[in-house]
Amino acid sequence: MHPALVPLDRLAILDGIAARSASDVLAYEAGWGLPPEEDRAAVHAILRGDPAA
Repeated sequence: MHPALVPLDRLAILDGIAARSASDVLAYEAGWGLPPEEDRAAVHAILRGDPAA
């Protein structure tokens, strides 16, 4: 998977001994932080080697 397609809620930020999701730390709302679905589909197609991409 391309790093740009990893949502922030899948990343943790460590603060001392505690960990919080990056989306919480950065106050991102649902849907923020990822390219539009059409662009994500295009990246997936390129990574699969789809000649139509």
